[in-house]
Amino acid sequence: MAQPYPLCCSVSSFSFHPHKPFTIITSHYKTLLHTPRFALQPVNTLQDAKSSSSSTASIWVNPKSPRAKDLQKNSPHAPSSPLTKLAKSLDSCNPTHEHVSEILSVLGYNISERDAVFILNTMVNPDTVLIALKYFHQKINPAKHVVIYNVTLKVLRGVKDFDGAEKLFDEMLQRGVHPNLITFSTIISAAAMCSLPNKAMEWFDKMLSFGVEPDENVASFMIHAYARSGNADMALKLYDRVKAEKWSIDTVAFSALIKMCGMLENFDDCLSVYNDMKVLGAKPNIVTYNTLLYAMGRAKRASDSKAIYEEMINSGFSPSWPTYAALLQAYCKARCRDDSLRVYKEMKEKGMDVDLFLYNLLFDMCADVGCMDEAVEIFEDMKSSGTCQPDNFTYSCLINMYSSHLKLSMSSESSNPWEQQVTTILMDLGDMISEGNAIFILNRLVDPNTASFVLRYFQNKINFTINKEVIIYNVVLNLFRKSRDFEGAEKLFGEMLQRGVKPNNITFSTMVNCASVSGLPNKAVEWFERMSGYGCEPDGVTCSAMIYAYARTNNVKMALDLYNRAKAEKWSLEVVTFSALIKMYSMAGSYDKCLKIYQEMKVLGVKPNLATYNTLFGAMLRAKKHRQAKAIYEEMKSNGVSPDFITYASLLEVYTRTQSSEDALHIYKEMKGNGMDMTADLYNKLLAMCADLGYIDKAVKIFYDMRSSGTCQPDSWTFSSLITMYSRSGKVSEAEGILNEMIQSGFQPTIFVLTSLIQCYGKAKRTDDVVKIFKQLQELGIVPNDHFCCSLLNVLTQTPKEELGKLTDCVEKANAKLGTVVRYLVGEQENDGDFRKETLELLSSIDVEVKKPLCNCLIDLCVNLNVPKRACDLLDLGLMLEIYTNIQSRSQTQWSLHLKELSVGAAMTALHVWINDLSKALESGEDLPPLLRINTGEGKHKYSDKGLASVFESYLKELNAPFHEAKAGWFLVTKAAFKSWLESKDSTKSIVGSSSLVLGVPVVAL
Repeated sequence: MAQPYPLCCSVSSFSFHPHKPFTIITSHYKTLLHTPRFALQPVNTLQDAKSSSSSTASIWVNPKSPRAKDLQKNSPHAPSSPLTKLAKSLDSCNPTHEHVSEILSVLGYNISERDAVFILNTMVNPDTVLIALKYFHQKINPAKHVVIYNVTLKVLRGVKDFDGAEKLFDEMLQRGVHPNLITFSTIISAAAMCSLPNKAMEWFDKMLSFGVEPDENVASFMIHAYARSGNADMALKLYDRVKAEKWSIDTVAFSALIKMCGMLENFDDCLSVYNDMKVLGAKPNIVTYNTLLYAMGRAKRASDSKAIYEEMINSGFSPSWPTYAALLQAYCKARCRDDSLRVYKEMKEKGMDVDLFLYNLLFDMCADVGCMDEAVEIFEDMKSSGTCQPDNFTYSCLINMYSSHLKLSMSSESSNPWEQQVTTILMDLGDMISEGNAIFILNRLVDPNTASFVLRYFQNKINFTINKEVIIYNVVLNLFRKSRDFEGAEKLFGEMLQRGVKPNNITFSTMVNCASVSGLPNKAVEWFERMSGYGCEPDGVTCSAMIYAYARTNNVKMALDLYNRAKAEKWSLEVVTFSALIKMYSMAGSYDKCLKIYQEMKVLGVKPNLATYNTLFGAMLRAKKHRQAKAIYEEMKSNGVSPDFITYASLLEVYTRTQSSEDALHIYKEMKGNGMDMTADLYNKLLAMCADLGYIDKAVKIFYDMRSSGTCQPDSWTFSSLITMYSRSGKVSEAEGILNEMIQSGFQPTIFVLTSLIQCYGKAKRTDDVVKIFKQLQELGIVPNDHFCCSLLNVLTQTPKEELGKLTDCVEKANAKLGTVVRYLVGEQENDGDFRKETLELLSSIDVEVKKPLCNCLIDLCVNLNVPKRACDLLDLGLMLEIYTNIQSRSQTQWSLHLKELSVGAAMTALHVWINDLSKALESGEDLPPLLRINTGEGKHKYSDKGLASVFESYLKELNAPFHEAKAGWFLVTKAAFKSWLESKDSTKSIVGSSSLVLGVPVVAL
């Protein structure tokens, strides 16, 4: 007889309870695997194994009652029951058909399915259980084949025989047995126990193909499997379903999820899963706490680590070595000196070994925060620990510590104490220092001057090969680059040449980069040109640095030559190089080339970073290309790059400058949602945009946001924008209210504010208030500029004739030349020759950007005062001075009149002149083209609800002119129709009558 087969423990979720009373009822076979509390079946005293199958009736008995204890003694589950003894005999017999058949023959020929299930379920030997299964297949025709297979699969799972489980499943299908939830649960849990997460996922997918839906037990195993294999999407998807279905999942699954999120550096998700775990009633165990602490350690979250540790202690768990290791990592990385040293002390007191990794974490922290005494003590502990000894990382940390903190703390009168301490540390390395150790230590140092000292020490101890010596110089040069100490780098390079060490490509790349990052692009160019003298050819690294340097010095030709060479050689360029090229083109105003570099960058597989995107947004801002800026921003977010203040500020400015209100307000909302502070400048740009577009409600909300922000308050520009907005909308009382608030806030009205108020009162026909504002301007000592004078003239065009005198005095005081011209128009002065001369002097003396609106206003005033001859003179002067250009155009097929940049009065005057020119052309025998066109544009004036197109449509109807609006802002007429109209009596009368037209809309330039 073979030795008994060792008993194996099974997974708790699927374990049986052989010492708890239960009855196996075939119609409810799931109780076999899942029910924690079982029904008791009364059993007669069994004479032998065969009689155990005779009872069929079943009743429920309270497991805690005395009767239950009596029944348990006689239960087939009792260790002394015949069926249990039979199962133990099978486990210990030779795994042959003869031996198994001999043992099972005691059951006779009438074997019940229930007894077969019980025996298989009690067995633990995988070899004999498979033979017993075949025996039962021959002797019985069970109604529930699947139950017999499930308990057999459980045995194979218990001994971690996953291959055997898969083979048994195939046999099960061949016999036509349909697997159920317990089948797949057992196989999936077997895969998990055998550390085969990919197999678990494969069987989970197979389960769904058989139409079997998972339950909470399968979900637990699968979350664990997906998390172990790093399939975060599936793990989290299944986890969300678990929460939606309100299933209970085990602690192991939660721990696996936390570990997965930690490995993916989703540290907030680690804490979220931990909090879910507590809410869902799952109790964390020591593994859960250690996993969570390890994740917080990687995240450098010392405060979270401390809170989790306290929860762990309060839950009754004692910290283990992994607990202390995770805490030490968190505290050291977060530079929590006292907490780190406390944990280290606790480990020592508990006799726990500290490994090399933890010692080096402590040294790295000590070097950074400067706790030298503690570091020395820990260093001595390490050397005497007997578990690990200092390595190169240890020595580099100590050197960094002494070189940085002794330099700061000790007086210059001491004889270089840091050099003495560093020498002491280096001497601990012994005389047999390898080149590799020297390079590692130098590479770990922070201060370039200390590195230079250590380099000389190593040169005295080691006979470096030629190749290695250039490497150690390059390592130290790189430290000078990181410190942006170009002067020190040049000095070390000279020392390198004196020792006869020949520089290589990396040497020059480092020097070029050092010059670039030190803000010395001209030096970078100089060192690049020295390369060829040492027999070095530029490579991708050098080329990348030089493109950056040439771009920074605005040497476009050299930058592009190198860039094209880099593409031809298929060298890898750094992202900073592309950013420099984009900025170079942006400064040159070549915005399309900025976009071209951006596209090439993506094609070459270089991922733009935040600096690249911000450089692009700056270019799009200068180009006023808001659509491209929006598209780039969408790409940026889809690539996982988070915007910063510069991003938002650039986007907000490009959107407000192009008056893309929807995009601007969306960015403003996004900034607020992300807790990003706004500056007064950005608030003001938003308000100015709202003022231009008439968004009163939105502007008021933004204004209140600004006042309550706590970061900035309204300034003069803020109040000016609001007053302008209310003035354009004709809201006099609101404009006055903002003016009062402005003064109360300590700001005096500016020329821009007073100009807006002039327009506001003029539109409201409050002439006396216009005069009052003008006097206030004089009292404040503000000199009227050309914009103010133009606004005052515009108000004059809207003023009744009986009140003109009040304003002409103001105009003359504001600008004497303008006052003289206005007096000609209102009839107070004669002499046409002087009028043209005075007007020419006036138009020649004012700002270029005011010329057209001022001329427009003068013509409008003429039309209102019914002096068409003066209007024509002004239009003629405007054309002569090229204030108006391209008003008329001619081709073989059409003649056009372009009016969209003219005021209403100026447009009417230009129309009359054009019709007169057409009439003269016909009289002289010149033929007209097939089509005549008038273009008024579609826009509205900012101070009016009407646009030029709507005014013109009414005016052309008044003239009975046959023009029709073919599309918005375009009025067309055929040659025949125009000639017919011109020859009619009505047209002559209409044109003559039109000279007395009085304008009903504001007449300042569109």
